[in-house]
Amino acid sequence: MTAQVIVSASGAPPPTPNPSMNMTMLQAMSSDQSEMVMIDTSPAAPTSGQPLTISLNFTDSSGNNIKHQNYAITVTQDGKSILDNPTGHTHTGLDTQTTSALTSSDPVDITVTFNGVGLPNTDPSTWTGPKGDMVSFHVVPEFGSIASIVLAIAVVSIVVLTTKTRVIPKL
Repeated sequence: MTAQVIVSASGAPPPTPNPSMNMTMLQAMSSDQSEMVMIDTSPAAPTSGQPLTISLNFTDSSGNNIKHQNYAITVTQDGKSILDNPTGHTHTGLDTQTTSALTSSDPVDITVTFNGVGLPNTDPSTWTGPKGDMVSFHVVPEFGSIASIVLAIAVVSIVVLTTKTRVIPKL
């Protein structure tokens, strides 16, 4: 399966996902606690037939964006790779990756590997920061709307059943 990678011009912020879509935010630290990656996915839950947009924000332990962060990102669903970018780079600490349309609404696993901080056209051995640290995220479908519908049907059913059988006496 192929994936679409959205790349912004040098120094330009990454595209902003549609604000009307729900998003979910997850975060993880590097093993030495010096860097953190936060991801927002849009839509919040994997949805069959729709691409998944992943916004990444790399920060240091003080919360400042890390410029020139190199990383790899892999997204899998049902054991199949739906996005694999081993040469991710962000000039500003912010980046966006987009998968192709998902084949199901099953959970998605996202793995981000910190590959060091440095310009992409320089020798990777000169890059600083964590290298090879992998952090994983598991994005699962939300059942909020389905659960509320089931609850509403259950309440209406109880009211109707109680009214017809007069189990509760009138006061």
